[in-house]
Amino acid sequence: MGTNEEFDQLKEEIRSDLENNPIYQSFWDKYEDHNNRSFIDHYSRVKTSYLLYGKIYHERDTEEENKLLELGNEYLNIIQQKKLYDLQCLWRSEKIELPEIEISKSFLLFEANINHCKFIEPIKPNEVEILCDFILEYAVFSASPDYIKWQEYPFDKEDQENFSKWYEYFEMRTEIKGYQHLEDKRGKKEEKYRNIFLNEQRKKNPPQPTQPYNYVSVDKMEELFMKQYETPLLREQKKAFERNNYSWYKEDLSWAIEILMKSETDIPVKENPSWFEATRDAATSVWRLWLAEAVRNAYEIKENKLVLGIDIAGEWDSTNDLRVKFIKEQIIEGRKIAGEPEDLNF
Repeated sequence: MGTNEEFDQLKEEIRSDLENNPIYQSFWDKYEDHNNRSFIDHYSRVKTSYLLYGKIYHERDTEEENKLLELGNEYLNIIQQKKLYDLQCLWRSEKIELPEIEISKSFLLFEANINHCKFIEPIKPNEVEILCDFILEYAVFSASPDYIKWQEYPFDKEDQENFSKWYEYFEMRTEIKGYQHLEDKRGKKEEKYRNIFLNEQRKKNPPQPTQPYNYVSVDKMEELFMKQYETPLLREQKKAFERNNYSWYKEDLSWAIEILMKSETDIPVKENPSWFEATRDAATSVWRLWLAEAVRNAYEIKENKLVLGIDIAGEWDSTNDLRVKFIKEQIIEGRKIAGEPEDLNF
């Protein structure tokens, strides 16, 4: 941002332009001289702020909008993750075959590359609206769906920033029953051959005895250390510090106020004995509306690219490639040890 000297210099340049440029005369003629002088004082100051600082804030807002659109894209992908998971359950139960899938862990390859997954149906407009409704009810600020293990089987229903609710929510809204109840026939066969391989490896390389691992958290160690070595006064000072150190609180409140100030609509604040929670909840409601709109925009952009023949898949993410390769090799080696063909036809 500009220095005070830059601010004053630019302000005087603007003032000079306002006072001497004949293009403005028709505007000045409409008002009294004292009004014009007051306005020139005012406008030369605020225009300087707009030029020096407004550009920075505008760029910041644009960057935040782009980040929200990117997050909207990430959320859009969880529609396809649900469809892929359903196919995984059907494949594991041996009710369908998928040429792109060799072993059950192959689904992890497409989890990381969902837009490369050509064997699932494209996203439909009504599915986007279901997702938006889910967001309005469950989305958690700063939580990214990209960090969820969507294709780990069975899917972990423990709370993952509310993402664990998505599969059941989608089933409820579409009235399409999931397939996780089906028997995992293929997975059991793969596990049998992997265990044959791993047991053989243990025979060749017996595990070495290890010392029991006793984990103690640093917080617990701090408590014990202070109790043994520090003075009662310092321990009281520690408590006072913890009572008054609300950095997380201030960050949350700052975020909430910024969101509410940027909102262009009135936001109802629900009754809550905690003013902090009420403020944060109101801001979360606004942010969820923004995110839902970002999802719709992301979908529209994606559909337009498809119409124009523009690739939306992006580069292949090889995060899980080696893991899947090793597991596949273990299964085949297990087949070999069992005297069976060295392939995946079982």
